[in-house]
Amino acid sequence: MIRDVIFVLATHGWQKIIDEEEKSETEGTDGKDVLEPLERLAKWFRTPLEAAGADLSQLQKEFMEMLQYANQFISLATLDYQAVWWRLFHAPSATEWHSALLLAQLLLSLPVSNGKLERCFSTLKLIKSEKRSSLSNDTLDDLLALTVDPIPLKSFNPDASIELWWKDKLRRPNQQPRKAYEKRSGQSSATIDITGDEETPEIELTLDDWDKWMRTDDEEPIELS
Repeated sequence: MIRDVIFVLATHGWQKIIDEEEKSETEGTDGKDVLEPLERLAKWFRTPLEAAGADLSQLQKEFMEMLQYANQFISLATLDYQAVWWRLFHAPSATEWHSALLLAQLLLSLPVSNGKLERCFSTLKLIKSEKRSSLSNDTLDDLLALTVDPIPLKSFNPDASIELWWKDKLRRPNQQPRKAYEKRSGQSSATIDITGDEETPEIELTLDDWDKWMRTDDEEPIELS
């Protein structure tokens, strides 16, 4: 069973599967022997796969189409298997490989032993204590992921997280979106002397100007008017 799981998940060996399948089509032989591990896995996990909506009759066809896509658009020789599977799950044609991806999702979730699961339960008890019993499921999942499978600090790239935070207008819990600034009648706009020189004329600033000034990535500062 472990060999069959490696057959499906180990993306570095997919090129050999594709070559053998093409060879069997050229010679006119039956290529079912190549996908025999896939048949055994489908038989072994028939009940959970069918319960999740997988069509096992189309499993081999979807699997080979997925391999052809990966061979054409993904570098199987250089990328790690996790990176390859991530791209397949987010590919434009992912809905066409529904059954194959369900099998892969099931195999990727199978633990080699129950040691890691026991450590997860112990970590869960430490995180969700009596004083933190009101944690939501999403927050608890994030904390468990950071604690159990942390990303090495040297290889962590925070750009994506910063971008998501920057696009989110609600920076604090229960904070309402800021309304557009409206100038009050009979009052002048707020002014500020950015140089500290008394002889320099003051520049009128609005909240929109401050937003543009804070968000600019150019080396030269923008002109405030």
